[in-house]
Amino acid sequence: MSVATESVRDALEMTPEKVLSHLHPEGSFDVAEHEVPTGREEVWRFTPLKRLKGIHKDAALDGDAFEVEISAAPGVSVERVGTDHESRGSSGLVPPDRVSARAWEAAESVFLVDVPVEHVSDASDPATTVTLTGTGNEAASAGHLVVRAGAFSKSTVVLRFEGTATLAENVEIVVGDSAELTMVTVQDWADDAVHHSTQHAKVGRDASLRHVASPPAMMPTRSNAPKTARSRPRRAAAPEATFAAAFDARRLTSRRTIHQPIVHSIALRLLFTTPAYLRRGGR
Repeated sequence: MSVATESVRDALEMTPEKVLSHLHPEGSFDVAEHEVPTGREEVWRFTPLKRLKGIHKDAALDGDAFEVEISAAPGVSVERVGTDHESRGSSGLVPPDRVSARAWEAAESVFLVDVPVEHVSDASDPATTVTLTGTGNEAASAGHLVVRAGAFSKSTVVLRFEGTATLAENVEIVVGDSAELTMVTVQDWADDAVHHSTQHAKVGRDASLRHVASPPAMMPTRSNAPKTARSRPRRAAAPEATFAAAFDARRLTSRRTIHQPIVHSIALRLLFTTPAYLRRGGR
C-alpha cells in the first residue's frame, strides 16, 4: 500500500482492510476453525457458557420443538426455502464464532421475509410478524432467517420468540438502496430457554435500518459482541464496517438507527438470558 493511499484512508477515517483484534475474530464456515470458547475470551466473558447446553461445543442441533406463526403485511411474502437459495449469505455473513458456524452447517431450511421493491407500508398496514414458539428445550435446534427489503421500500418486521427452546440461529438483514426497514426482536422466552442469535446486516446506499431488540420487563440481556463502531460517521465510511450492540440489565431496550451513504455491513451477536439467570447470581 502506497503512502498516498494510507493518507487518503486516514483522511476519510477509513478502517484497515482487515481488523487485527481479538474482539473481531476472523469468520469461517468451517466449524473446526472455531475453537470451543472457555469464557476467558474477551468476547465471551459475559456469556453464561454453562447455560448454553453444549451448543458452543458439540451438542446436536437436530431438534424441531418449535412452531412458527406468520402474519405478513399486504404485499410482503414469507416462505421457507432451501439452504441453496440465493438469499442465504446475501448479507455477506461469515460465521464469526463456533455457534454461528454450527447453526449455518445444521440449518435444513431458510425462512425468507421478502419486501418487494418500492413497496411502502402505510400507517394502516400491520407489521410483518414472525412468531416462533418453542415447545421444548431438551434438543437444540438450528435456524436461519433472511429479511430482505427491496430498494425504495419502507416496512417493519417483528420477530417474536415465546415458550421454551434451545436455539442457535443466524439472521441476515439486507436493506436495498434508499429503503427504510425497522427490525424489531421481542424476547419473550420462558426462564429455561437458551437463545444464541448471530445477526448480520447489509445496508444499501441512502438506506436506513432501525434495529430494536426488546426483551420483556426485568429481563436482562447479555451480548458477547464488543461495542466498537459508531453508527453515523462524520465522513465517508469504509465499504465494510462493523456495528455491535451491547446490552446490560440497566437497558431493557436497545435501539440503533443506521444511515449510511454507501453499502456496508453491521454485525450483531446476541445472547439473551432470563430472570432466572440473575436469581442464580449469574450462574
